[in-house]
Amino acid sequence: MRALPLIAAVLLLGSGIAQAAEKSAPRRAEPESAVEEDDGGLGALFHASTAAVRERLGDPDVSRAEGKGAFWTYRLPNCALFVFFHESPRGLRVTGASTGPRKRGEPPMTVQQCLATAVQFGSPN
Repeated sequence: MRALPLIAAVLLLGSGIAQAAEKSAPRRAEPESAVEEDDGGLGALFHASTAAVRERLGDPDVSRAEGKGAFWTYRLPNCALFVFFHESPRGLRVTGASTGPRKRGEPPMTVQQCLATAVQFGSPN
């Protein structure tokens, strides 16, 4: 029983040394190539400017700016495409997208499928 306090003291001392070693160890940053960002099916439009999106898809059917962001809606032949922008040091940039069906009850397309129909049919304007 007398060994119990001694064992507890050794364990506490050991954990304190381990914590000190963790704090003093230099942290290595991950190389940029190891950091992958999901583009959500947007491909080249991910992080694109408003001008680049207009060039690719034309003027949006509905646009709304709010705070440091914007939301554009495109009514394409087979889907509705919702494009989300957020303010960056280089201006508004695409940060995401979503889709919806054009007809009630139809399943939504993926962003990639919806964008493919936009290219297939040309810009809406």
